Amino acid sequence: YLRFVVGMESWKRQHQDVPLSIELYHLLGANAITLVLLAVTATCPGLMDLSPKTQGLLLVLSGAFFGMPHGALDGVLLWGEGQPGKLARDFALYVALAAGMTALWIVLPPVALVLFLGTAVFHWGEGDREAFPTAAPWWLDVVGRGGIFFVCFWHRWGEVEAVLQLLVGPQTDLTGAVMAIQLMEAAYVVAYMCCLGFHMLRWKDPRSMLVAVELVVLYSAFCRLPALVALPLYYNVYHSTRHYIRVPGLTSASRGAVVAAAVFFTALSLGLIAIF
Repeated sequence: YLRFVVGMESWKRQHQDVPLSIELYHLLGANAITLVLLAVTATCPGLMDLSPKTQGLLLVLSGAFFGMPHGALDGVLLWGEGQPGKLARDFALYVALAAGMTALWIVLPPVALVLFLGTAVFHWGEGDREAFPTAAPWWLDVVGRGGIFFVCFWHRWGEVEAVLQLLVGPQTDLTGAVMAIQLMEAAYVVAYMCCLGFHMLRWKDPRSMLVAVELVVLYSAFCRLPALVALPLYYNVYHSTRHYIRVPGLTSASRGAVVAAAVFFTALSLGLIAIF
């Protein structure tokens, strides 16, 4: 792995269209953080025997400092269009989608849950693919990388089921939703193996090799770490951070405006949570 990093400069000279970038260093750093956490867990197994309350607190705090700011950047993307008419239309559509999803959670929570998981696969996979594109077919990278959280469903279903039940309400019957989730899991097994196999067969391509390493590292994390530790790890260290890196390139807003928007909307969200 280190030998590969040292050799990247030589490879860069031969592939000027794929420069060394902050996206590459982020991928290396995120994998390094995950590997260190896995090594610590293997050395001290009891370290991750966290109570549900502690895991929940970890999820809330990490979401407050990483997840919410990354979501707050949606406003920057809308504002960055700079066209009042388009801004109003896009904002209205954004609010309508949010209201519709909220209503669906209230009326048909199991359906909303399945839709949420499917949307998460696309959203996370698209973010991973665009942050670090490869020669793989677009759909293969999106599904194979974005659905990595399903590994947690296979290995820690008891923990995951408790979280899902909490999301839809203790009195809600999840039988239908579980059947749909199991179908999604089966489809993801195929997607993961195809995605990993594609990148391993192209091991001479540094980008494919790095993505293959990431897939294996994340599989290990979702397999070995508690659900409410592995999910924030991926969501914050991988997905949200990639979003921070990507957004400034998608908008005409300055970096200062991006930071200000993230801070403002995060503070607003936390305030609303505290009130309600």
